[in-house]
Amino acid sequence: MSEQHEAIKAGAIKLPGAFSISSVEKVYEQVNNAPATQRIKFDGAEVEVMDAAALQLLLAVQKRQLSHGGGIDWLEASDYMKQVVRLLSLQAQLPGLAD
Repeated sequence: MSEQHEAIKAGAIKLPGAFSISSVEKVYEQVNNAPATQRIKFDGAEVEVMDAAALQLLLAVQKRQLSHGGGIDWLEASDYMKQVVRLLSLQAQLPGLAD
């Protein structure tokens, strides 16, 4: 992996492989420390499991950021995450995860 790619990923919130209710609080704390007026970068490359609590957090973060002029950027997202978003027809609510 290039140095430039590593630098970009360094500022991202890395989602855990098991992105579930047990890890949502930690991710929430990281998100809550980010200004709502800026874009939050997520790295979901390692997500293999994602439950309703994790999806709810992602939807709430997207809504918060957009309502304050910010947004979400996906550096990477696992095929599993993309599949879940498509299966639940959440492409419009979570753009970038349906690619």
